[in-house]
Amino acid sequence: MRLLFWRRLNSKIKTFLIAGFVLRMLVMFLFINLNNDYYWEYGDIAKYILDGKGYSFVFFENHKYCHGYQTELPVYISAHMPPGYVIFLLPFLLIKNIILRNILILTIQNILSLFVIYYLFKFTKKYFSKPAAILAALFYALIPEFIYVSNLYGVTIIYHLAIIALLYMLYDNNKRYEWKNVIALSLILGILINFRSEVALFALMIAGFYLLNKKFKQFIAISGIIFCLLLPWQIRNYVAFKSIVPMTTTNGWNFYLGHTNNEIYTIENLLTMNSDEFEGHFDAELRINNFLFNRAIHDIESDPYGEIKRVVYKIGYLWFLYPYDKRAISIFYIVPWFFILTFSIYGLYKNFSIRRHIFSYLFLTFHTIISVLYFVLPRYQTMMKIALLPFAASGLSIIYFNIKNKKNTIQEQNLSETL
Repeated sequence: MRLLFWRRLNSKIKTFLIAGFVLRMLVMFLFINLNNDYYWEYGDIAKYILDGKGYSFVFFENHKYCHGYQTELPVYISAHMPPGYVIFLLPFLLIKNIILRNILILTIQNILSLFVIYYLFKFTKKYFSKPAAILAALFYALIPEFIYVSNLYGVTIIYHLAIIALLYMLYDNNKRYEWKNVIALSLILGILINFRSEVALFALMIAGFYLLNKKFKQFIAISGIIFCLLLPWQIRNYVAFKSIVPMTTTNGWNFYLGHTNNEIYTIENLLTMNSDEFEGHFDAELRINNFLFNRAIHDIESDPYGEIKRVVYKIGYLWFLYPYDKRAISIFYIVPWFFILTFSIYGLYKNFSIRRHIFSYLFLTFHTIISVLYFVLPRYQTMMKIALLPFAASGLSIIYFNIKNKKNTIQEQNLSETL
């Protein structure tokens, strides 16, 4: 069966899959520090779980706010990150050999990126064109940004795979309603929210689409399945914090960071200065969340013109360039992004159709709203690009065939004049 599947694949896609995997593995072995035992917040929380301290993250040292993994001080219960990637990491952290552990984690992510290439090809071929599909797969397989992100610890590859699968099913279900698609996309949405909590907004937009189109059964099914998949995390949070925490305790932190000119270290100093309000309380994270959210509202009200300026800048950072990260101003990032953005704009224009591409538009709108509500980092732009690649590939293929047809027309005219 697997051999038959491989034989049926387009020869170019086979080449892209092989080249993409080889390049990703080379980057992993040549440029990634495989001795690194740090997996961001996800790894810190997973280590606390293995230490028997539960889902924890924040602690105080000499009344100073701190977070991360340590073994000496008491640590507070947490909902700092959704549980998806923490659960993904947990079994790997049981492997004591750090190099072997990291090779396994990153190899799995690199394999998942091959599924992204394949489904990106399928989606673009079905809803754009075959030439565009080949280009979209080529982009994802060979552009340095996507090779690099496959070898970072985090949810980006899982996110890309889930989103392209979602778009495929949403487009298909918009043409011909099928219950299996409704159930599948509901399951993917529910699971993905457990990896990236902001996806709840995208799920709400999709459910709203079905509701507005009077597809009440679909609306109820999507809402119900997602609710059931989120319920264990919500029950855990209620039991832990004695309060309703639908997603995470970082909404206030992220909201404040997106609506103030303060740097993250200034925020940590602010929390330290007010540590008496948090330290010693079992729900310290929840108190911090509420404190920062209220501070953000105060800052917005105190400086409304500055808020407007920040919103404009954040949209610019998402859609054009984030200048405060050296990786985002690298030639290996800027040049491919310039071409993707240029051809995406043209592809969006040439393929404009609310009826056909409504879910891609909703996804891009969702990312823009999230950037306005919170803040922007280069990886957020990378996460959004999965929906732009089909439009970029379509735009480039349209330009190519227009030039080719024009050239053929000129040659035919010259030939007829000669005769």
